[in-house]
Amino acid sequence: MQGVAMPSRSILAFALLAFLAASVAGREAETDWPDRAAFDALDRRYRESPASRGEDGSDLAWVRSYALMAYASMFSATGDLAYLRRLLDESEAIAALRDDRRDPPLRDAFRGRVVPAWSTTRYTKGRRYAWVVHTGMITAPILEGLWLARQRLDGTEGKAAGGVLTPKRRDALLKTCREAVDLHAAEWRDGPREGEGHILGLSLKKPLPSTCRMPSAVLTSGSTG
Repeated sequence: MQGVAMPSRSILAFALLAFLAASVAGREAETDWPDRAAFDALDRRYRESPASRGEDGSDLAWVRSYALMAYASMFSATGDLAYLRRLLDESEAIAALRDDRRDPPLRDAFRGRVVPAWSTTRYTKGRRYAWVVHTGMITAPILEGLWLARQRLDGTEGKAAGGVLTPKRRDALLKTCREAVDLHAAEWRDGPREGEGHILGLSLKKPLPSTCRMPSAVLTSGSTG
């Protein structure tokens, strides 16, 4: 699968960004770690780079979604609302790039219509297609961030964060994710064995190479809000 074109230095910096977030998340929250300072420095470098502004579905799934994961990890580890703000701002920027919200909207060549997801012309010989793996990579860290916000922002912390994650903001992001995931529900197939299932790859005209459970429960359980 063709990757996102990025200079080697950007790839290294991006890998370190995710690594440092995981490192910080594994420790008790403090404010003066060298790790945290290094993360913030790399994050500034990332946000100033062209990689942070990619708009193609592939860029969103394989580059910008990892920044969302990093912000979620940092917010979980430190409780610092600055990371939650970055996660939410980036989530909303990505939500605005959904195919049906573009001007003009982008039409999925394999579904024959505009869909509520993030498509790309990579991997399909120039024909536009919204891959389920891209939908998962993009929506999962958004939902994780909303779940973490609910877990951490109860009581006094919640009062301080009232202007960061409002019900309107939360509900809009949940709706964005739910609509995108629901797009793939019609592509779900049971099997090949009992208790298993898979997504039919419309562009490949065959099952995608994985088995899993349809993640509708993530969006319908109310666990994020």
